Amino acid sequence: MDLTLWFLFVSVMGTLLLTPGPTILTVTSFTLTYGRAAVPYLVMGVAMADLIFITLGLAMHTALITVSDELFLVLKVFGLGVVGALAWRL
Repeated sequence: MDLTLWFLFVSVMGTLLLTPGPTILTVTSFTLTYGRAAVPYLVMGVAMADLIFITLGLAMHTALITVSDELFLVLKVFGLGVVGALAWRL
């Protein structure tokens, strides 16, 4: 890989990694609006939402594996295609 292309890749990826996501923007917004008293509740809410989404996702994948190996294989191939398309665009 060319050194200039590598530096361009590292700088772009660094910029993307430093860009705040919607959760950070929500916590920052509520902190500026309601003060520091709102932060613990927001952090607990975000943590609970993440826990619920991860639990539901794992439960659905487990149910899909239990019901049909072929459906799970289709889901894995679809995920591979999405990741491959994203990599191709990059």
